[in-house]
Amino acid sequence: MKTTFPDGDRRISLTLHSPVAEQGEDGVFKATVKWEMVVEISTNPLLMLPDYIATLFYDYLPLRGTIYRAELPWVTCRTVRCEHVKGGVFSYTATYSDKNAEGVEPGTNENPLLDRPIVKTIAGMRQLPIYKDREGNAIMNSANDPIVQSVEFNTVGFKVEANVALVPTWILNYRNCTNIAPFTIGGLYIDTDVARFVLESDFVDGPKSRNDINYLVFKYTLLFDEVDKHYGVPLDAGYNELIDDEQVPITLKNGAEPSGPRPLDENGAHIENPTPNNVRFLEVKKYPQADFSVLPGVNL
Repeated sequence: MKTTFPDGDRRISLTLHSPVAEQGEDGVFKATVKWEMVVEISTNPLLMLPDYIATLFYDYLPLRGTIYRAELPWVTCRTVRCEHVKGGVFSYTATYSDKNAEGVEPGTNENPLLDRPIVKTIAGMRQLPIYKDREGNAIMNSANDPIVQSVEFNTVGFKVEANVALVPTWILNYRNCTNIAPFTIGGLYIDTDVARFVLESDFVDGPKSRNDINYLVFKYTLLFDEVDKHYGVPLDAGYNELIDDEQVPITLKNGAEPSGPRPLDENGAHIENPTPNNVRFLEVKKYPQADFSVLPGVNL
């Protein structure tokens, strides 16, 4: 298909090449469409630059975010490239994809501020101290003294990227907060206090521009702790106890002072014969809460 029309003193033509290459790979639809642009050669070199030549045909060519075709509104243009071939001949290539689309909602739009947030899973391993075994019993030695073990914990979470016009200053108050209410992200249901908000070193990228619209890329991380919900869970133990509401040093039966923290009951009294079943654990809510429903990529 060839279209010819004037541009000032020059005549220019646009030809759509066929066939169009389409393929499905890893569940992602992809397509590549190419055009040939022919212009009369100008003596002004600036009027022969590929980016300028492309502007002459903008009414007929796709931009990043342009829908592939009406029957596939979730497939949009992801990259465009204009190259000089020879003389007054130029090529224009557009690649299309439905990556990061959901239903009929495309992942990329002509307006970058309308792009769907990119949600990626993350995972890692870290050493954590534990005071309880898998049955919830205190970890103690044969003399019923509490001991601390470590466990290799598989951490999981999400990294989210979203295009924004600006990053609101209130987002800084979300650092190290946990979610005040349940939400879903990436198809997972996240209960209250399970997610902790973290900003990495590159949490703002830009400024950038697409189709003459300026934007920033805002990034944040959610770390999950579905076991302890980011609470501190230390053994209720110490070197002092409460007797008649007075804090006094703990003295063992032989009159010696304890070499390590000793378990306490709910009244702050020393448990003389601690067992894995009668010691207590504290619950320390270390992080403030915040409303995560306002974060990009999060769905209630």
